[in-house]
Amino acid sequence: MAVCPPNAAMPAARLQGYSQVKRTTSRVALAALVFAGSVTATAQDAQQGQAVPAAAAAPTDAEEIVVTGSRIKRNDLQANSPVQIIGADELTLTATVNAEDVIRELPQAIPGISPGVNNGNPGVTTVNLRGLDDERTLVLVDGKRYVGYDSEGIVDINNIPTSLIERVDVVTGGASAVYGSDAIAGVVNFVLKDNFEGAQFDYDYVNALRGGEATNSFSATFGVNAPDERGNVTLFAGWTSRDAVSQGDRSFSEKSLTTADGSVGGSSTDTNGNILCGGCSYTGGAGPNFAAQNFVGFNSANGDLIERGARRFNFNPFNLLQVPEERYQATALGHYDITEWLTFYANFTFAQTQIDTVIAPSGTFFSEFEIPFDSIFLTTQAQSVLFGDTTGTGAYDPAFDSDGSGTVGAGDVATYPIGRRTIEVGPRITRNRTQAWQLVAGFKGDIAFLDGWSYDFSAQRGRTELSRVFENDLSGPRVQDILDASSPTINPGAVDGGICHGTAAAGCVVGSIFGDNSLNAGAAGFIALSINEEIYTTQDIVHFDVSGDFGESFKIPGASPIGASVGAEWRRVQSDSFPDDCYSTPDCSLGFGSTTSVRNEFNVKEFFGELSVPL
Repeated sequence: MAVCPPNAAMPAARLQGYSQVKRTTSRVALAALVFAGSVTATAQDAQQGQAVPAAAAAPTDAEEIVVTGSRIKRNDLQANSPVQIIGADELTLTATVNAEDVIRELPQAIPGISPGVNNGNPGVTTVNLRGLDDERTLVLVDGKRYVGYDSEGIVDINNIPTSLIERVDVVTGGASAVYGSDAIAGVVNFVLKDNFEGAQFDYDYVNALRGGEATNSFSATFGVNAPDERGNVTLFAGWTSRDAVSQGDRSFSEKSLTTADGSVGGSSTDTNGNILCGGCSYTGGAGPNFAAQNFVGFNSANGDLIERGARRFNFNPFNLLQVPEERYQATALGHYDITEWLTFYANFTFAQTQIDTVIAPSGTFFSEFEIPFDSIFLTTQAQSVLFGDTTGTGAYDPAFDSDGSGTVGAGDVATYPIGRRTIEVGPRITRNRTQAWQLVAGFKGDIAFLDGWSYDFSAQRGRTELSRVFENDLSGPRVQDILDASSPTINPGAVDGGICHGTAAAGCVVGSIFGDNSLNAGAAGFIALSINEEIYTTQDIVHFDVSGDFGESFKIPGASPIGASVGAEWRRVQSDSFPDDCYSTPDCSLGFGSTTSVRNEFNVKEFFGELSVPL
């Protein structure tokens, strides 16, 4: 990796690798002109420690290039901000499947959403510079914005074909002055190979020394030049498969630990069912007696309520250390010099990614539920505890007379937060499937009547479709249906969706959420829930810019020519999310929560300018 420091030329050895780079690599998000003065400094010889004139560091035959963070072409490699450069060789030597794997090792980056992110991963891989969140890091491909996967415009870099990357430029200083507020953290520009000739096949296999969780990646790249060397077409196809690794597969992650002292911890939402009762007491009868307790749990042996004690649910073994992935990619790049002054170029990228995440079984997580006095699942002792009969003599607390009859009995309910982990339903699985494509086409070239000036006109459209299915959650209303099951004198043998509101009549399924393993298969299937969400994002951009320098006739004596760039851009982004009815209804999904539908669209018209005045 190499760094181009601010206002300094890069060493000639590194610069030579860029002599063929002609693509514009800037993107702006300004509605006003931006003027930047640059002062040419000297580069330090790393071995000799002696200052060398910056001009000497650049080979005399270097073509005009563009440094990420500016649109002004120049014959040397200078930048007003530090540029971290990752070359294709470094990606190859590290067997990089996703470019994010290398970027997150940089000191200016922290891990974004990556293969190691399980809970909260929407099935993407992102970049997070400076820890300012993913939406403040702008991702470019060949200097042009790539379509995001959601309404925040965050780019899934799973879509970037790693084998086609010529280099990655990372800019973290002053990027927002050129690109706008979505580049506050910085810019990551993936520059693709556009002059590949021949055929290349790549296969990467990565496996852990223990566990057998492998990553396989295969790609094929084909390129051909036009007979007259005026153009090139490059085609790429790739497939990647990555196995899952669960936290239970490793001894260091198989137990949940508390953050305070590292002791074994876990969740209060346990498999026996806990009730947050705010001071339940019981001192009568043959059942267990206890003083005021904020938490009480069900004794699986007899259904009585007992002190919860130190029991916790260890959710770690279900969660993933590494999420599985299967990805298909296809890319086509092409350009052709129609005339000396006119070059047509186009590129098309497509990616389809499937990433599943797995977290611990769902639960009620202390949502409030009504517990009927005459529930068939309550023992006499549990009934006394929950309805305020602390002595077991039938002296229930009048506060629980919910029906106003003057006595506490049949028809009354007590409302409590309940924490029951429904391990019988199975772990929660989120299946994320993403399809993304982007087409860019344009014309660029030198301006015939203006020596040293060039133009770039392009139009692009990109679209991402993200489908998410959340499996093995709990339906809040159906958990309440189970709790509403009452004694035979109230609803004898009634059936509602397979749940008995009374005795176990033919076809009824009786299942309690109170106690370990108390949910039979029928009841677990009844309260199990699958929800889904669809997110569609479309981006359209039309861009035009002109850049060049004023030559020897207009400059400060003894300095390089003054450079400039001006242009305009129109951009429209639309993102729509469509959760299903349950996912958009509060308290319907107990484990995944709820969200709202979003219809987001904005249009931007931008004019920009940049001026470089070497002193």
